[in-house]
Amino acid sequence: MRARKMITALLVMAGLFQAVSCGKPAKTSTDSDSAVVLDKNSNGFYREWDPTEDEVKHDTFALVDPNSPTGESTGGRKDANGDWTAQYIYTTKRSTVLCEVDNIGVPAGYYKFVCNTYVGNVELSFNGYTHDILAEMRVQESGTGKAVAFRSLLMDEFEKGYQFEDKALYFKAEKPMSVDVFICAKNRIQNTVHKLSVVSVDEDEYLENYITDYKTFLEEPERDRDIEYSDNATYVLRLWDYISPLTDTRAAYDIATMAVALQGLANRTGQRIFVSYVENMAGVSNFYKGNIDDYWLKELTKKGNELSGRNIVTVHSLGTLFRLFKEAFKG
Repeated sequence: MRARKMITALLVMAGLFQAVSCGKPAKTSTDSDSAVVLDKNSNGFYREWDPTEDEVKHDTFALVDPNSPTGESTGGRKDANGDWTAQYIYTTKRSTVLCEVDNIGVPAGYYKFVCNTYVGNVELSFNGYTHDILAEMRVQESGTGKAVAFRSLLMDEFEKGYQFEDKALYFKAEKPMSVDVFICAKNRIQNTVHKLSVVSVDEDEYLENYITDYKTFLEEPERDRDIEYSDNATYVLRLWDYISPLTDTRAAYDIATMAVALQGLANRTGQRIFVSYVENMAGVSNFYKGNIDDYWLKELTKKGNELSGRNIVTVHSLGTLFRLFKEAFKG
């Protein structure tokens, strides 16, 4: 009953989740010190800030972290190049806001919030965990704190350490509004910000890049539509591969929770769904000759074991499992 209520609540939440600035004047040229290339388009809105300007806020909840071996300020500091840098985030209490700009008035339309940023030596810091979260970008409604857009910055998005790259978060203003934008450090690695920008984009660019739409993401793909339910089949969803394109880790968490809840409901009457959720990492893959979930799936299908004789069918979307097991839940 609890699992059924959980999946119903999450499906409802999925349906609901579609949930003038004081910066520099608009310009169309490229900053010679920055990788940011932003042109006027759509409604022509464009604002840019250096991270050390007075309008840009930084987290000062702890001026000096007592756990830092260097006495580093957890909110970061201005470096010799005029950028804002946090050498290491040693606190586990919460995120550290590196840079934040509040009360940016935007007309109705489509936008991207861009951080020109880099992280430290990713090659040495994470030892193969390519999906670790290094930072977060957020847009929220000024005054209310209501989330407008959110994304995580992952290790595998950075080609190498200490190299500035543009990272964008797309959002839509349904009506003229004021927004706050900020980037948070989330891990024990150097984060440095060089420029912050908010710029208008056209609808096509927004739709191409805004991929955390539950409804679209849960649609059944064409290649799954001929799959039919069979009592003698076990349906395999490679959940890691399915959700890894999502940069909104909240959406990924909700989808993973829905998949596991559905697995629990469907498997009350047999071994009907197998969820594989292990990233392929070098050490694990070499030992098991594939990831550990694939290893156990292979073991379970051997003669005399739990899944022996069952037809193993791979599906590519949670939407496909919703169709195949629609009798297992309500909502």
